[in-house]
Amino acid sequence: MSTDLRQSPEYACHLEDLGWKVELIDNCHVFIRRFPLLGSILKIQRPNKIPSLDKVETLARKYHAYKVSLEPQRPFSHLAIKRLKNRGYQPSRSSYLPTKTVQIDLRSPLTKILKNCQKDCRYCLKKTSKKPLQLTEVADPKLFQRIWRKSLPFHKWLLVPSLKNLISLKKNFGKHCYLLLSFYKEIPLGGTIILISGKTAYYFYAFTNQGGRKLLAQYFLVWEAIRLAKRKGCFFFDFEGIYDERFPLKSWQGFSHFKKSFGGKEISYPPPLAKTRLFRLFG
Repeated sequence: MSTDLRQSPEYACHLEDLGWKVELIDNCHVFIRRFPLLGSILKIQRPNKIPSLDKVETLARKYHAYKVSLEPQRPFSHLAIKRLKNRGYQPSRSSYLPTKTVQIDLRSPLTKILKNCQKDCRYCLKKTSKKPLQLTEVADPKLFQRIWRKSLPFHKWLLVPSLKNLISLKKNFGKHCYLLLSFYKEIPLGGTIILISGKTAYYFYAFTNQGGRKLLAQYFLVWEAIRLAKRKGCFFFDFEGIYDERFPLKSWQGFSHFKKSFGGKEISYPPPLAKTRLFRLFG
């Protein structure tokens, strides 16, 4: 299994820009978030291998952690599960990362990828091909955010990532961060941010406005992103999360249907584990 985006040096630098502390244990990034008076949380996300639990506990003590969250990339062996339980790790009721996703194998020809899409998806892509939709890559995160905000009512602007967040992504991922916008006759319809890490392209952020949804711009954007990722030599296109029955979020069902319409393979990650009430600042 390839290294996940969250274990890339670019992502570690991105989180540092956003105020996280990043430590490296056994070649695994551990993310620490401090909270005044409470202590901190530690996140270990999608590691290729579980780092030394002794070193993790030392780190938790150093930062007065009240929670350590472990979100594995692959299933644990029975021996590893026993060892984790003996150390106080228990199944978590929630996850910081999506626990299920869809990946498209880009090593197949585009014609085969299109053929593997569901019928309704192929129909929508055929309709967009008859419209003069344009795709533009922009370098300015501020412009991207402004168009994103204009696609939403004012009371939903908080749903849009901060400018600091977007600038950091572009700075740290550089030429592997693509800010893509779609237009119809110079009218913006939507956008997506694609991050490339290793041989995988990640569908990291996306939005469409009301006009874009009428013109099926969301299908156009994904298909163009798939084509871009294939041109850049990626082996996989990761949709970054779909609805998971184990952690049901009803609001995820709609866009999960959309993502799954492009075909691909569903991947379920093991449930996260957490150890709580460790080393508080007081008491």
